[in-house]
Amino acid sequence: PKTEESPLAPVNPYGNSKRVAELLHEGWLHRNQDRKLVSCRPAVIFGLYDRGNYTRLAGALRKGRFVYIGRKDTIKSAGYVGDLVRSFTFAENHPQNYVLYNFAYPNADSIGEIVEKFCRVAKFKSPALTLPIWLANLAAIPFEVLNKIGFRNPVDRDRLAKLYESTHIVPKWLVSNGFEFQTDLETALEEWRQDSQDKFV
Repeated sequence: PKTEESPLAPVNPYGNSKRVAELLHEGWLHRNQDRKLVSCRPAVIFGLYDRGNYTRLAGALRKGRFVYIGRKDTIKSAGYVGDLVRSFTFAENHPQNYVLYNFAYPNADSIGEIVEKFCRVAKFKSPALTLPIWLANLAAIPFEVLNKIGFRNPVDRDRLAKLYESTHIVPKWLVSNGFEFQTDLETALEEWRQDSQDKFV
């Protein structure tokens, strides 16, 4: 589990650029005592027009192409876009001149729980197959070779590792300051289903 106080150790340029952005904004804040800064560190965000991780998950489940990689208990923290926007307003109205907070549901779901809630809401068939991580990595090698010779595709061992490793984000600041989430994962998926007319886009 990672709270706002956990040490930061970015493992790629994407993560490092976020930390650099935080430092630049902290410098901006400290140059003028009348300024206020709110920095949010969100987990995976989903909702209408997402077209990200959850949209891809919905598409794979709908087509019956989803398999678990390695295990079902990988923690994958997430949050609904509606609650995210409400958290911005909540943090902005806090008396501190600098608020840095994580955003995710307080009760982190495993990938197995996420998939089961998706299947209940959307009436998808529950996937049964769990592919051992060693076999998934072995199967990814030919796709990596194709990538190197110019046949672009999204399959590689680094992406598979992200599916297997937990991302457990704890919204400690929000919880300790009384922020109230208006949805949980299942009610947010239902709201998204209705807003997108069952398409999860």
